Amino acid sequence: MEFQWNGDTLIGDAPIMLTSGSFNPERGFLMRLAGSIGQGIELQTSRDLITWQAVTNLTLATEALDYLDADALKFPFRFYRAAVR
Repeated sequence: MEFQWNGDTLIGDAPIMLTSGSFNPERGFLMRLAGSIGQGIELQTSRDLITWQAVTNLTLATEALDYLDADALKFPFRFYRAAVR
């Protein structure tokens, strides 16, 4: 895979990247995922890094997408990963 990241734009077949994340105790965990336009992503969560569950499927309409996980409020901690689909 070849790609370039200039801080705002991914060019080429890019890996999925979590470029930012923040927790708000009233809203949940807000993350920004970046990749190639049209790329399909399956967002997964885990409490133990062994068992993973799909949260949602997303398709990047632009190079970056913001996703709010409001269910994060239900857990003391949670791990995330994104898989290409």
